[in-house]
Amino acid sequence: MLVLERATGAVTDEVFRSLPGLLRAGDLLILNDSRVLPARLFATRGGLRTQAGSPAPGGVIEVLLTEEVGEEAGNREQGAGNREQEAGLVWRALVKPAKKVRVGETLYFAESMGGGDAGILPLRQAQGQNDRLERTTEILSCAQNDEFSGNDEFSGNGEFSGNDEFSGNDEFSGNDAVGGNGGLGGNGGLGGNGGLGGNDRFVDSEAALTAEVVAAGEFGERTLRFRAVEDFYERVGRIGHMPLPPYIRRGRAERTNHRDHGGEERTQRVLRAVGDVEAEDRERYQTVYSQGVGSAAAPTAGLHFTPEILRELEARGVEVRYLTLHVGLGTFQPVRVDRLEDIRLHAERYTLPAATAEALNRALAEGRRVVAVGTTTTRTLEHIAAEAEKANHREHGGGERTQRSDAEAGEEETRPEIEAHSGATSIFIGPGHRFRVVGGLLTNFHLPESTLLMLVSAFAGRERVLGAYEHAIRAGYRFYSYGDCMLVV
Repeated sequence: MLVLERATGAVTDEVFRSLPGLLRAGDLLILNDSRVLPARLFATRGGLRTQAGSPAPGGVIEVLLTEEVGEEAGNREQGAGNREQEAGLVWRALVKPAKKVRVGETLYFAESMGGGDAGILPLRQAQGQNDRLERTTEILSCAQNDEFSGNDEFSGNGEFSGNDEFSGNDEFSGNDAVGGNGGLGGNGGLGGNGGLGGNDRFVDSEAALTAEVVAAGEFGERTLRFRAVEDFYERVGRIGHMPLPPYIRRGRAERTNHRDHGGEERTQRVLRAVGDVEAEDRERYQTVYSQGVGSAAAPTAGLHFTPEILRELEARGVEVRYLTLHVGLGTFQPVRVDRLEDIRLHAERYTLPAATAEALNRALAEGRRVVAVGTTTTRTLEHIAAEAEKANHREHGGGERTQRSDAEAGEEETRPEIEAHSGATSIFIGPGHRFRVVGGLLTNFHLPESTLLMLVSAFAGRERVLGAYEHAIRAGYRFYSYGDCMLVV
């Protein structure tokens, strides 16, 4: 863990287990307890014929669920066990290949296309066909630098990246499409020229989930309306895969061994090995304190914590509280404009519990430091504080602030009370932002030209952050999701 002092720019090399000793008694530490959904799904298109000569004639589509929208998203209680839905769930998603997926199409998400707890495809339509099994192994493994990408789709500064679609700031990047030049499934698709299972398409009765494409957006974004099922999240958990960044390599040695020696038995061992790794990542790619499911990527700064460290923090007088922000495109979408004032982020849903709101009000009133774990927590806290300030200003009859800076306006008004609530934020934090709540930040290392690095630079100063990054590179720090972290105080 790198420690950066905001006031001086001094950097110190530490280890994460020293965090309790680096914070002060009385500090309020706030963490994002959102839990990652196994949001990476595979579907086949229904009711349409693919073009002759298509490299993926089976119509196999890769889908990343990014945000639940509509009434269900706002009303659903966290931690609910049985989420029976009378109406279908509506989700925003990133799809690939996007050009093939049009409004009005139906997508079938079959049991045999998912991962479940073991992450293994049953492959009932492809028994004994080693070439198809090998392709399946590659898709399941999430192990290469060439996954979740392409020349046209899955793009961005680092997450879900390439040139145009599936993009973001830090993760899910690569150079080539999953499965080869033909997108998912390579030249033969999953299951050869007939797609998954040969010439037969998946029919509705075989699908674990069915969704209609109801809207299309830019950069591979689609809106899907899922048909109602008894427990939507259980089914996604059964057939979905963790949305791991592709630079996290899985199964490469096993796949090489399979290619060298071939054979059905060896292929099945490879699939089991890949499944074991995916089962492990289903826990490792979650924070130890995660609760409500809803994120398309982990709030990675929290991955460093263990129950022992959390207990030691509280024993040393650090107050620990939680909020929930479900990570989506607002966190990892790329910067596609030239001017900072033109940056518009996707909204992400959050919940501020009563206990955390009360702790915030006490800490701010007493002048105690608030330390945010991660950029998602930082954005949520700053959005909440800004909205409370605006409401307070309106309540006291304030007029336009055209002649006053934010800082001057904030000094003239009493500090507003922060209340427990749920909402959505699309806040972009960049140069010039006045931090209303956050006085310390724990974060991982981010890619250049990303909104996440802009946030950290706004908090600590651009030159000091770049200097800290240069030190981190020289010292061999690991970057990105499973990498090291930086404490800015």
